[in-house]
Amino acid sequence: MPEDSLVSMNLWGFHPSIFESIREHFIRFAAAHKDDPRAEFYIPLVVNDLMEKGLMKVAVLPSKEKWYGVTYKEDKATVQAALSGLNKEEVYPDPLWS
Repeated sequence: MPEDSLVSMNLWGFHPSIFESIREHFIRFAAAHKDDPRAEFYIPLVVNDLMEKGLMKVAVLPSKEKWYGVTYKEDKATVQAALSGLNKEEVYPDPLWS
């Protein structure tokens, strides 16, 4: 894969009109995965479904920033350390939120 390939890092900005569709997809997902606590609901699958049906369009906004993800509790320490480093480098203010 070329280094300049665009990938989704799941940072979405949605119009409020999508939330009913997300809710409907999630209800079906929850019913199908009620016995699997590690199952993940993928919002990009909802977006893809709506795009395939011609119900929405997506704009891609490229970024050079590093992405840090928190999916599992084990991810927390790594992301906290990364954010702390960005704070020390004054990329982010201290405190980040007030």
